[in-house]
Amino acid sequence: MQTDLAGNLTRSRDTTVVRLDSAAIQVDSANRYRLQYPTRVQYAHGFLALDSLLLQHSSNAKLVVERVLLSGDSIRGHLRTDSVDMRLFRAFIPGMTDARGAVVADVDIRGSIKQPLLFGQISVGDGFAKFANLGTTYSHIQADVALSGDTVHIRTLSAETLAQRRGTLSVLGT
Repeated sequence: MQTDLAGNLTRSRDTTVVRLDSAAIQVDSANRYRLQYPTRVQYAHGFLALDSLLLQHSSNAKLVVERVLLSGDSIRGHLRTDSVDMRLFRAFIPGMTDARGAVVADVDIRGSIKQPLLFGQISVGDGFAKFANLGTTYSHIQADVALSGDTVHIRTLSAETLAQRRGTLSVLGT
């Protein structure tokens, strides 16, 4: 992953403000994201606020993070994607060496940082993920998950493994 950022940082007493004017993130040769408009992050001891962040994929898919507020031990925010490629998650999931597939999500986050409540839904269509640390590759990943506070409702979650560890995974339930 490669990033190119431009902006400025200002500090006044115990508050730091980061203004990000432009950003380009290259996950790999086929997956590039650009910041669509400037964003502002304000940070002080025990406080962080992000007004909104819109990253657009080279295919026009969008990743939107908005209204994020961390104050003391509470958190609030919203995340929305419209077919963001799973490759982006390689930066955040240890051992994931390859991934493909579209993630669609609309999730509100609120509550305490230690036990956040999630509301919304996440879906994946025909995904693929390879984990070097597990020695496993999952293909034909399908997911339809609803989030309701501290409960996860799995309407569909399925995947296939190939090679030496051949099998099918299918999960339903709460």
